Amino acid sequence: MAMFTSKRSSMKSVAAMILSALNMGRDYTSKDPSGSVLLGPGNALPTDPDFHSPGTRKQFSLFHLFASTSTLKLAAPALFAHLRDYVFLLPPDVYYDQHLTAPRKDDQQDPESVLKSETEELGLSGASFFTTHDKGLIVKSVTRGFESSFLLHSMLEAYAIYLLSLKLQNEYSLLSPITDVLYPPYYTFAGALGLGMEGAIWIVMQNTLLLHASSTTLEGDSGTDSRIVSVAIPVSQKWDLKPPSFFEPFRDLVPDNVRPSGLADAELPIHHRPVISKETKKQIMHVLERDTKFLEEMGSVDYSILLGQWEVSSLPRDFPFPSDKTASWAEGVLSKDRLYIYKVAIVDFLWSQEAGLRPMVTRAAGKVVPQQTTTADPDMYREEFLRMCNEYFLTEVLVSEANEPTAGPSSTSNKD
Repeated sequence: MAMFTSKRSSMKSVAAMILSALNMGRDYTSKDPSGSVLLGPGNALPTDPDFHSPGTRKQFSLFHLFASTSTLKLAAPALFAHLRDYVFLLPPDVYYDQHLTAPRKDDQQDPESVLKSETEELGLSGASFFTTHDKGLIVKSVTRGFESSFLLHSMLEAYAIYLLSLKLQNEYSLLSPITDVLYPPYYTFAGALGLGMEGAIWIVMQNTLLLHASSTTLEGDSGTDSRIVSVAIPVSQKWDLKPPSFFEPFRDLVPDNVRPSGLADAELPIHHRPVISKETKKQIMHVLERDTKFLEEMGSVDYSILLGQWEVSSLPRDFPFPSDKTASWAEGVLSKDRLYIYKVAIVDFLWSQEAGLRPMVTRAAGKVVPQQTTTADPDMYREEFLRMCNEYFLTEVLVSEANEPTAGPSSTSNKD
C-alpha cells in the first residue's frame, strides 16, 4: 500500500508541475492579430526567442540542483501559441478553459481532476501518459536522451515550419498535432541519475482519436429551447500500425534503453481495412507521401499510423457527414458503404538515425543485425510504410473478405 501511495503521490506531483507550466502559456498569444503565418523569407521564424527551441543546454542553480522535484518550462511558447491559433484552430478558451480546467466546487482544483494518469493503459513504450479530464489532450513523457535531443535540436522548429508552410498553401498534415512541449531548464541530481520522471520532457498533443461534431441540445423547463454544443465522440476501434516487414522478434536484440517507440499491431485484418472511394484514397496517399518525405528528410524512422474507426450507427442523428471533396483525414472521412468514419494520424516520429542508433544496436547485438526499424535507413522505412498504407486502404472489397467475420473486435485491435 505504501508503494501504491508513493506512486500516486508522485504522479499527482508531476501532474501539478505540468499544469503549472502549461498555464504559464496563457500569457502568450500568436503575436499577430491579422492571423497570418509568421514566416519570413526562406521560411524563417521571427527572431524572438519565444519562437525558438531552447535546445538541450540546462542552467545550473544550487537551489534546483538539490530540489526534490524538477521545474518545467514551456519550449517556444509563442511558436506553439501560433500553431494552436492558426494551424490547429484551437483557441485559448478551448485549450485552457476547457481542456486544462476541470469543473470545481471551490477555489482549489486537484491536479488529478484535470490530468489523469493513463500509464497502465497507454504506456506500451515505457513512457508515462496523462489525459485531460475531457480526453481532449494527451501528455506524453520523453525520457530517452537521444529522443529529447532530436526533438529540441532538430524536430521542434522544423515541425512548426513544415505545418505553417502547409497552412500557407491551404494544405494539412497528418503528423500528430503537438500543442506544447515542456522541458526541465535546470540540472538536478535526480535527473542526472535518471530517477523516476525527473528530467523528462513532456509533449502535449491533441487526442486524434476523438471525433468532433456539433449537436443540438434541448434546454429550459419546457424542453423547447435549443443550443448548439460541441460533442467529442470516443473511437470505436483503433489500430497502431507499422510496416509488417519491420514488426519482428529481432527487437529483442535491442537494449532496453534504446527499445523502439511502442508496440504496434501486427497487421490490420482484412475485414477492418477501410474501403473508400478512389478520390479519398488518392487524397490520403498524397498527404502521407508528403508527410513521410518530411520525416525522411529529418532522418525519422519507427513512426506508425494511428487509425481510428467510428460506427455511423452510433453517431448523433444530425452528425455532419463529410463528402469526398471536403473530407479531411485529420477530421474524419466516410467509408464507401457509409457505415464507418475513419481518422488517421502519424505518431511516434522522434526516432532518428541522426542519433546514431545503428552503432548502439550493433554494439548490443553483434555485427550482424537483422533489418529492423532501429537500423533501417529513413528512405527504406518510408518506402515500406507507404507500401503498407497502400495495401490497407482499399477502394474495393477484397473477395477473401467475404469469409472474414463482420462484427466484433479482432485480436489485434484495441477496444475502448
